[in-house]
Amino acid sequence: MSTNQPPQGRIKQIIAAYRMTKRTDKFLPLILLSVFLLTIGISGALVLSFVPGLWFQIIFSVSVVMLGIIAVLFVFGKRAETAAYAQLEGQPGAAVAIVQNMRKWTITSAVAADRNQNLVHRVVSRAGVVLIAEGGAGIGALLSGERKRTQRFIGEAPLIEIVIGNSSTTVPLNKLQKKLKKLPKKLSKYEAAGLKKKLEAVGGSNLPLPKGPMPKSTNIRVPRQ
Repeated sequence: MSTNQPPQGRIKQIIAAYRMTKRTDKFLPLILLSVFLLTIGISGALVLSFVPGLWFQIIFSVSVVMLGIIAVLFVFGKRAETAAYAQLEGQPGAAVAIVQNMRKWTITSAVAADRNQNLVHRVVSRAGVVLIAEGGAGIGALLSGERKRTQRFIGEAPLIEIVIGNSSTTVPLNKLQKKLKKLPKKLSKYEAAGLKKKLEAVGGSNLPLPKGPMPKSTNIRVPRQ
């Protein structure tokens, strides 16, 4: 998604993100209002105390209001991100919704699946091939089978496995982006492109998986719907 969007489109994004967040964050309006009033109250008191002259105080009051708006947007962005993860939690294909919003990461959804809604997705990047598994009982066997199948196609290219979950050996859904971004880049962009092309022939499945909501970062960006 382009960052150079028309103001009208940006406003629509913020409104959509606000509505999505408010569905699970009932106190959102009160919290944002409190943040705004607290920020301008503290900042205004500092201006009155340390800025001499009425005209200078009036000029600085504009900055105080802007600071309040920035504080509201920051808090809103954090809460919108939390709400988005909460709505994705437990949905089959939640990992896909997250990776699809990451630049330079290509994901093929549900390259392996079973009747228990266990899923394995395949990601190709300069880190190599990443198999992301999500589900419950039986996910280990499904992931193992897909690992063996994938290795036949990628040769010596790096192969990483990630299991989504909340135990000490898994990766929480809200930490997936960070985990992927921290993976070391072991392939050149040409090697990654060649690997992607090779695996395109392998394909995946056409299972209906969620495509949002998921902000790309703590900046307020509305997920793809």
